[in-house]
Amino acid sequence: EWHNTNYSVNVTNEKNEKAEVFTIDSAPITVTINDQTSVYGNEIADLTYTVTGNLYDGADTIFSLSTEATSSSNVGEYAIEGSVLEGEGNRGGNYEVTFVSKTDSGRNYGTYTITPRPVKIVLNDSFQSIYGTDITKSDTLITESGLRFDSGVEGSNTVFLAKDISAETTAKSLVSLVISGNGSYSATSDAGTTWTLTASLTAQTEGVLKNYAFEEAESTMTVKPRPITVEISNVSVTYGTAGTLGVNSVSYTGGGSSEAVISSDLAGGDGVEKYANVFTLALYE
Repeated sequence: EWHNTNYSVNVTNEKNEKAEVFTIDSAPITVTINDQTSVYGNEIADLTYTVTGNLYDGADTIFSLSTEATSSSNVGEYAIEGSVLEGEGNRGGNYEVTFVSKTDSGRNYGTYTITPRPVKIVLNDSFQSIYGTDITKSDTLITESGLRFDSGVEGSNTVFLAKDISAETTAKSLVSLVISGNGSYSATSDAGTTWTLTASLTAQTEGVLKNYAFEEAESTMTVKPRPITVEISNVSVTYGTAGTLGVNSVSYTGGGSSEAVISSDLAGGDGVEKYANVFTLALYE
C-alpha cells in the first residue's frame, strides 16, 4: 500500500527484463462544506463537512476549513473556504480534493451567516398613570413604563456588546411607545380606564443598532384617581344667619396638570370620580 505522491515504478525480473510499469494516482475525494450560522456577538460555531470518497488518512491531515467571520463580525454572509494541506508526508498530495457547497453544488465554498442579536423590550407587567398627568412625552413614558432591555439569546445575559457603547441609550431614544384602547388617550382620560401600551423598535440598517433585532412588548396601563387635598377655609357667622363654605386651596401630586383643570372638573361636582379624597362641604348646626 503506497502513501506517497505519484510514482512511476519499473519492475524487472532476474534476467533484467522489464516486467511492468504502473502509476499510483491521487485518490479523489469530494468535501461537501456545510453552511453554518451564529448570532452576532456569540462564538463562531464549528465548521463541519462530509467527505465522499476513500480516506486512508485523517481528514485533518488532508484539508482544513476557515472563514473570516468572527464573534464581532457584522450581520451578513461570509465564505467558508477549504484548502488542501501540505503536511508531513505530503498527505494532502495523495488526494485530489474537490470542495463543494452543500446548498449550492455550483460553488466551491460554504456560507457562514451572522444573524442579528435578539433583544427583548421589557415593560412593567402593569403600571398606573395618574389622571391629569401627561405621560405621552417619550422620556416620561419610558420612565413611567419601566422600559428596559433583556437578552433574547438563550443562555446569555449579554444584551448589547461592550463595543457598542451607546447602543442602549440609542435604543431608548428610538423606541416607539404607542398607547391604544377605547378612544384616544390623553392626560385627561378618565380614572379607571385601561389602556394597552406597545413598545417597538424598527430594525436599523446602519448605526450602532444595525446588528440587533428588537422584540415588541406589550403591557397594561390603568389611569388611577389623582390624589388632592381640599383645605376648608375658616368661616365665622352670626347666629341665625347663613354662612358660606369655600375651598381655600387645592394641592395635588404627580405633575403635568393644573389647578384650572381640577377647578373645572370640581365645579358643580362634575368629574369628582377622577380624584381621590374629595370631600363634600356642608354646614351643620
